[in-house]
Amino acid sequence: MNAQPAAAKLAPVEAIRGLACLQVVCSHFALVFWPWLHAFWGVADPDDHPVQRFVHDSPFAFLYSGSAAVFIFFVLSGYILTHVAFGRSGRDVFGLVLKRYPRLALPCIAACVFAWAVIEWMNVDYSDLSVWIQGYGDFPASFFGALRNGAWEVFITGQSRYNPILWTMRIELWGSWMIFALCYALNRWSRLRMLLLLACAGVLAWLGATKVLDEEMTYGLLAFVIGSMVRLYLRDLSGIASLLMLAAGLYFAGVHNTSASYAWMQPLLGEHAYMVGNFIAGALIVAALLHNALFAKLAATRLLMFLGKVSFSVYLIHLCIVASLAAMIFNALQARDWDYDVSAIIACAIVLPVIYLVATVFHRFVDSPAITFSNKFRDRLLPRRR
Repeated sequence: MNAQPAAAKLAPVEAIRGLACLQVVCSHFALVFWPWLHAFWGVADPDDHPVQRFVHDSPFAFLYSGSAAVFIFFVLSGYILTHVAFGRSGRDVFGLVLKRYPRLALPCIAACVFAWAVIEWMNVDYSDLSVWIQGYGDFPASFFGALRNGAWEVFITGQSRYNPILWTMRIELWGSWMIFALCYALNRWSRLRMLLLLACAGVLAWLGATKVLDEEMTYGLLAFVIGSMVRLYLRDLSGIASLLMLAAGLYFAGVHNTSASYAWMQPLLGEHAYMVGNFIAGALIVAALLHNALFAKLAATRLLMFLGKVSFSVYLIHLCIVASLAAMIFNALQARDWDYDVSAIIACAIVLPVIYLVATVFHRFVDSPAITFSNKFRDRLLPRRR
């Protein structure tokens, strides 16, 4: 998610990343305050929530589709890392491999410690909120447990109880290393480029079909390969082609297994419809926007560049803030007999700028130093040739 492409490609990549991260934040707002936008769980009677039911059954759920946003991240990572590694020497590619873990792990450790502090010091009542958030922090948390979780558990087992959104880091790390290995092969056997890409995708599909890889890992790694293909083969799109791909991508991003707008997918894919739909969405949205001349101009605006710059930091820390500050503001308003939806909307409106303010600080003092440290770590283990 975080390697830097050439300046000419930076603006669209940063803009897509920033918008996708905002999508994730909206997804967690929905999961905490309006869970029936995602699914009608347990005791909920759909007729008691007509607005949420309408949105859930509509194709507009892309506005808060965190899963689609995650696949956008994975496709972008495949694209960016291929841009960085393709055409480089084996030594340079190995240097990229060396620095990838510390670059990801240091911010993850900090995010887990932040989550531990929230769990340890903030006693938040979730009884009026969704079942999804009621389990947050419901385990014996400790400082050293947070360090351990952020340093290796999220990358090895995918276990992310301190900060649930870190389940993606396992895919991010192993997907990055896979792309570096693939680029090394592509650099050595350039004439077999497409064959190697297809072989890689085929092996991943086989590993998923045989249950060697779980579903999330399979589709996540396939998204990396799609991103690599976009970088190597896709060129500028016409306005019409881009618009059609974007419309299709946004449609698939709204998929839910119980949504009326996607009922046609159930006979074809069954319970896998949600995962497949979001996977398709990530590929189409990135392909549609990344090589579109109009979007490239829009992406260069200061706001979108800022959203992209702090997106990784926002991703890492936003759920802790939603689970603490947003929930406390909501509870305070509910104690004054405010309407549920009004209380939730006000809580979200107050917390959203706070998330980006805290993320700006996190980016300055954690994320940026992590990049610097990872480069020094690589240079220490693999000194540059004179």
